[in-house]
Amino acid sequence: MSTKVKPFPSYGRRMFQRMKTGWHPTNGVNVYTSWRMARCFPHGVCFPPDARPDEFNWTFLAGQDITLINTEGRCDYDTLKKLAVIIIQSGAARVGLVDADHPLEWFVPGKEAQAA
Repeated sequence: MSTKVKPFPSYGRRMFQRMKTGWHPTNGVNVYTSWRMARCFPHGVCFPPDARPDEFNWTFLAGQDITLINTEGRCDYDTLKKLAVIIIQSGAARVGLVDADHPLEWFVPGKEAQAA
C-alpha cells in the first residue's frame, strides 16, 4: 500500500529547495492567500483561497515563524485557522494570522486546540 505524497503549496518548492542548501529566512515566512503577493516575495508562499489546508505538505516550514496573511479577504477565516493549526502541527515555531476583518491571532505549539 502506498501513500500519496502531498504537494508543496504554490511557491513552496522554491523555498524548500533554497532551504535544502542551508539558506533560512531571517524574518520568517509569509503565507499569502494572494498569488500576486506570494509571487513578489522570496519568502512568500501561496495558499490558494479555494484550497483545503490539509492537501499540502507544510513540513518545510518546520522551525520557522510564519505570518499567514489574508489582507485581501480571499479566504474564509475558519479555513485560515485550520491552516494555522496544520502549519503548527507540521513543526512551525509559531503562526501569526493576519486578516483584515479580525484581530491578530497567534498559534503556538501545544495550543493547537484554540482553533480546532
